[in-house]
Amino acid sequence: MRLIQIEVSNFKSFVEKTVFEVSSNHGIYLVNGDNGSGKTSLLVDALVWCFFGKTSKSVKSPGVVSWISGKDETTSVTVIFKLIENGRDYTVTRTVNPNNLFMSTVKESEPKKVTQNGLETVLGISYDLFLNSCVFDQTSSKFLDVKQSDRSKLFSEMLDLESFDDYISNSVNKLENVRKTVNSVKSNLDSKKTALKVVKEQISYSTVESENWRDHSKRDFEDRLKELSGERVGIIGERASTTSKIKGLTRSLNVKFKEKKRLTSKISKAANYLNLLDLDSMVLKTEIQSFEETKLNLISLSGSYCPICKREIDTNFAKELCGEVKE
Repeated sequence: MRLIQIEVSNFKSFVEKTVFEVSSNHGIYLVNGDNGSGKTSLLVDALVWCFFGKTSKSVKSPGVVSWISGKDETTSVTVIFKLIENGRDYTVTRTVNPNNLFMSTVKESEPKKVTQNGLETVLGISYDLFLNSCVFDQTSSKFLDVKQSDRSKLFSEMLDLESFDDYISNSVNKLENVRKTVNSVKSNLDSKKTALKVVKEQISYSTVESENWRDHSKRDFEDRLKELSGERVGIIGERASTTSKIKGLTRSLNVKFKEKKRLTSKISKAANYLNLLDLDSMVLKTEIQSFEETKLNLISLSGSYCPICKREIDTNFAKELCGEVKE
């Protein structure tokens, strides 16, 4: 933090508005004045009260109002400073009657109300640390006067050692987690190595089994191929024999077919001859029937005389004339 300007009004011995500007040049500055002229009030009490609401002697708001002008007038202290961490200029104003706390940056046109915690968050420092590291007056307790435990606490806060303790604690926890992770990885790696060894043994065993099966299968295949080759030769011989038989049967069928054709012709001729015989038989039956009828007619004329030969017609005559027809 670099102080730029302090402005007070109606603050302790300062009734009128008073502005103290700090040169931008680097170096050590000496402020000279008589006792009671207001050096401590302006440079220590005003600065501390503006930032923390109480002076280095823990005097709070009612006690900083000027005893000359009275308690009804508004008391205000404005401090302008630059934070080295972010390079921004801040303006902080604290007032009494009414009690307000404002803060703004150069880019903000109007100041905004802020809480004490919000202000200390921006400042990044507490009241005790500020008194023991930034401002010292001739009557307040100094850093060397405090107890060893409090001194260590102030040192820790001043140097932000708690953050380093947190970093160390986090680092230790992370390291422990890393160790656990490494141990877990090692354990998993050992398990994987064991599993890999088992897999390699299984692959080796499977390779031997595969080679044995391949050799056995190859021998079986060759034996089967020989058997099939022999069967093929037998099949080819049987096929040739069957082909020869088929050819013989074909020739025999051709002969049988020709013989069938010849027999069919004979059967046809015989059928025709039988038909002729049937016709002749019918003709003969007709003639026999006619002769029988003539014979009967002649027999019926028995006792008569033939008009031609004048012979008596009897059975013998009819037989001689017509002839005997035997069945």
